[in-house]
Amino acid sequence: MSIEKYLEKKLVEWVHSIGGEAIKGPAASYRGIPDRIVILPQYGGTVWVEVKGGTEYGLTPMQRQFKTRLMDSNPNRYFVIDTKEDLERLIAICKCYISE
Repeated sequence: MSIEKYLEKKLVEWVHSIGGEAIKGPAASYRGIPDRIVILPQYGGTVWVEVKGGTEYGLTPMQRQFKTRLMDSNPNRYFVIDTKEDLERLIAICKCYISE
């Protein structure tokens, strides 16, 4: 299993364990949309997650465009996950969103 698939699997497992949803982005119908749209429980809101797993290809032009749109939103809840540490940071941030 690639690191990208591993990280995405762990993200989905954690989201489900807290009662949230980790919807697979409809990439075929909207290019550039992040891999997962995470809906957190208890008024935690929505988080957009692109899982790369340290792959050398990086974000595509369409992904960069979508990232820019989301980064301009308030609050900014767009994250790129490359490593296990990135995933741990995202989980910590999401826990803060849930408890706000």
